Amino acid sequence: MNLYMSKSQLIHRIKVLGQEHVQAKQVAKRLDTLLPVRFEKIKDTYRENYRPGKSHRLSLVDKNYIFHVKEYCQLSSQAFEKKILCEIHMSLFLMRQSINKYNRPF
Repeated sequence: MNLYMSKSQLIHRIKVLGQEHVQAKQVAKRLDTLLPVRFEKIKDTYRENYRPGKSHRLSLVDKNYIFHVKEYCQLSSQAFEKKILCEIHMSLFLMRQSINKYNRPF
């Protein structure tokens, strides 16, 4: 993060990070709703050959399910990271505003 960027660059960066956060959050939310559906599909493949308990356990350690969980975690953490970066830049913007108000002559 560049602490010395201009006001217009800072505002632009806040807007870009805010949009990226919203997009990443939407994707993570969609994956969150898809995760149980994907789990049930994987579980159905094991139900044919195993009892319910064992099919559930095997589904939890299935490569495809672990891949989907990792994908969700990665996108969720990216959304959170974008949110934090946006808040940091917003704090910098507000701090500069406060300093400029304080240094103004009356």
